[in-house]
Amino acid sequence: MKSILRTIFIVLALVITAGLGYYLFVYQASLENTSNATLNNDVATKAARFLKKLNELKEIELNSDILSDGRFSSLTTFTAPVQQEQVGRTNPFDVN
Repeated sequence: MKSILRTIFIVLALVITAGLGYYLFVYQASLENTSNATLNNDVATKAARFLKKLNELKEIELNSDILSDGRFSSLTTFTAPVQQEQVGRTNPFDVN
């Protein structure tokens, strides 16, 4: 009697495990299809935005006439020169 119950229990456990595995496999496949569609839609939206910005930037024309203007070339710089200083030690691992 014990061997029959044990056999029934083992068969039942195998059937439940196989059914659960099949369910998870099918559920995971449908979940991947949904996430791939969402991902593709998101990528397409970002690509469209990027192309729109790229076209806007391509339409910009820079006018360099200001660089040859006399007022621009007469500008003087008021920056102070940076003095060269030795940075750090010659041997950074020296403890003295």
